[in-house]
Amino acid sequence: MKISSCEIDCAGECGGDAVEDICGTCDNDPLNDCVNDCNEIPGGNAYLDECGDCVGGDTGSFPCV
Repeated sequence: MKISSCEIDCAGECGGDAVEDICGTCDNDPLNDCVNDCNEIPGGNAYLDECGDCVGGDTGSFPCV
């Protein structure tokens, strides 16, 4: 959206640099950006175990022993 030659960011700031991450958080801090887990779920908590399998979260799998 442009207002008088000014680009409006996702926070509604004219000329702002905030962007929305894949979880819908709008800010200008890339260190807190939401990422996909190994199951491609935005902000999910599945992880790769020591066997290299994607476990936890929505996978229905448990870590290898």
